[in-house]
Amino acid sequence: MFFIRSLRESWKRILLVVWDALAIAVIIIAYLVAASLLGFTLFSNARYNDPSSAFRDFPSAMWNVYVLFTTSNFPDILFPFWKVSGISALYFIAFLLIGLYMLLNLMLAVFYNSYKQQVERKIAKYDTLREEFLRKEFESIGNPLADSISTEEFRSKYGAKVIGQSEKPRQML
Repeated sequence: MFFIRSLRESWKRILLVVWDALAIAVIIIAYLVAASLLGFTLFSNARYNDPSSAFRDFPSAMWNVYVLFTTSNFPDILFPFWKVSGISALYFIAFLLIGLYMLLNLMLAVFYNSYKQQVERKIAKYDTLREEFLRKEFESIGNPLADSISTEEFRSKYGAKVIGQSEKPRQML
């Protein structure tokens, strides 16, 4: 039962973190679309004759910009354009700097802050419940200035073994 509840709470926390990062995800998608349009506009002309056919149409431009964004085959897309004109590398380097080093780090920061807030809320809720429980238990014992509760009352309330005063502290452990 505990495992299922903790798993459910973990998934809930993950979904809340993703929900908080939805705005930055939309910004990244808009960035990828804008970079695809720019790449399609720059590299689909007669001068480049699209050496790698990466930007021949918009869907292939979108796919290749996604590949550039993941940096999995970045050189395969960059080098054919760089051979035609070295200045075309500016597009790819600027795309990498803005997308990979700015937007993805921003997304990571949003994930971290959101997860941190979720954990802080959980700890605050736990602390509140703990303090409330301890306050109720303290009040149920009675006046702290009065005599202490009897051993039988303690055993019936908490179900614990009370060690007598004659036993050494070492035996309590």
